[in-house]
Amino acid sequence: MVKNYSEFRTKLLQKINKNRKKLGVHDEYIFKHLNSESLCIDLGANVGKVTTKLRTYGSEVICFEPHPGASKQLKNKFQTDTKVRILDAAASDRNGTAKLFLHKDSIDTNDYGAFSESSSLVSTKVNVSTNSYVNITEIDIGEFVNTLPKRVNFMKIDVEGYEVGLLWRLISSGAIHKIDNIYVETHEEKVPWLFWKLLFLKTYLNVNGIKNVNFNWT
Repeated sequence: MVKNYSEFRTKLLQKINKNRKKLGVHDEYIFKHLNSESLCIDLGANVGKVTTKLRTYGSEVICFEPHPGASKQLKNKFQTDTKVRILDAAASDRNGTAKLFLHKDSIDTNDYGAFSESSSLVSTKVNVSTNSYVNITEIDIGEFVNTLPKRVNFMKIDVEGYEVGLLWRLISSGAIHKIDNIYVETHEEKVPWLFWKLLFLKTYLNVNGIKNVNFNWT
């Protein structure tokens, strides 16, 4: 018998994740439609693992990476690549500034890799510190996609708990219909309330026949 909400949530997530087909850079079939004319957006690019994969197809890539340490590494890696555009900003549901909360074990903002990968706009994420943060620029992702001169062929969203807000903004702005495929990594195991918000969002997408969002990225 499940004794409390926390235990119920844990067991439910374990059951869901057990049957989940996880996708990533090694799943070639999800990239097969890309070519040198394609436009891709990497939200939460970190140090460029996914961007590197996308560039093997010759595609143009726009990276969003607000963490100073990760962004520096990203720029060093692609400094001579004219088809990679790097924005020192977080994709958001608004334009402005925000706090990027750092991993609780992060020493400074030059950390990158596992620590930068865990930083988040969500203060309630279990592995960040509310006392350790940097002020960053946030860009309205719906507005951004709508102003692009051509269709987006591939978007990856890995934003450490902020994925629901981004997707709602893509929906409300109509920009979701200008993107071929969206692959989302979800973080409901690290943000307690996120499970239910994701469930509602997935139901909305299903009811409204929006089929270009895949939640199995990892």
